[in-house]
Amino acid sequence: MNMPIRIDCYLSVMKKFAAMTDHKDAHFENVTREYAESPLSPSRNLLYGFKRGEMTQEQFFSYLLAEFKANPDAIDRIAYLRDLSKRKVVFLVCVEKDPAKCHRSFLKKLIEGNVI
Repeated sequence: MNMPIRIDCYLSVMKKFAAMTDHKDAHFENVTREYAESPLSPSRNLLYGFKRGEMTQEQFFSYLLAEFKANPDAIDRIAYLRDLSKRKVVFLVCVEKDPAKCHRSFLKKLIEGNVI
């Protein structure tokens, strides 16, 4: 049975550091490019194109999936997080405040759904 995968905003997590002590055994995965150079973040061109309104969210997620599939480090990290989520809570952490607009919601679905 998988443990829950949670998503949160990087800034809110940092502000709520005291509250994080409730999750001492959780894994916090920073999925940003700017702060962590994560293979699980969109390329700068893709992200900026989406932010500028050059594509729909559906297109953004489709292109992001293609980026992940083309990146062995991303594939390995997704597999690692999928396996880890069977033993502990995994938090996907990013800077976008609205999870619905953030790639971490899409990433959560990929990890939970064995898509990659």
